[in-house]
Amino acid sequence: MQTADFTIKAYTKKQLAAFYGVSRSTFRRWINQISDLGEYIGKTYTPAQVKKIVEHLGTP
Repeated sequence: MQTADFTIKAYTKKQLAAFYGVSRSTFRRWINQISDLGEYIGKTYTPAQVKKIVEHLGTP
């Protein structure tokens, strides 16, 4: 899945929040509602987790 400026790959919370144009705390509240997202391990979300986020929130 890809748009003009967004590609599904590993991203940090900060990067994803910037893509969606919200603060990290707002983004964290949004993703806490995704029950099957899995754990945030390390410093990035995996491409599979990013795909689930985009499916739930829409393309940034």
